[in-house]
Amino acid sequence: MSAEWIKYAVRRPETAGVYRWRVPHQAIKGVVVEVSAEMRTRGAGYKEVLSPEFDHWDGRTVRVPPGTEWLADPVQRGIEIVEHPLAPCRWCGKHHAIDAMLVGLSGGVMINPGPHELNHWMVTACAWAKSPAYRDPCELIREWNSRHAGGTTKESI
Repeated sequence: MSAEWIKYAVRRPETAGVYRWRVPHQAIKGVVVEVSAEMRTRGAGYKEVLSPEFDHWDGRTVRVPPGTEWLADPVQRGIEIVEHPLAPCRWCGKHHAIDAMLVGLSGGVMINPGPHELNHWMVTACAWAKSPAYRDPCELIREWNSRHAGGTTKESI
């Protein structure tokens, strides 16, 4: 298992499976989304290619967002924002991942967006702690951390 992030433009995974990916967000400057996603075989015109599940087939080429990096890490984890850790929940003490979705202009939820396209971010934790959706994941993390870091914990109840 590799311990260092590898630039997708330099070298691609050679086998199908789950990998950990870092993808710069397309709309929020400076935000890099980290997510587990599958590298799988897909049709690309007249041939089969190995590519991540968040790729885009434009009719000629399978494209992956510029700046994408990968790590051979089979552990399934949720979405994380690089360099912005989420504090553990003050109610259950667990470290939760961020959930996100892509909501279209008309309000519909888009199916299978790439991590670089997500635009509604939330934390779904225990029964006591759920956040509203935020458009900026850094704002969500700041708000979550201000409410959960150093607050009442299950040990002090």
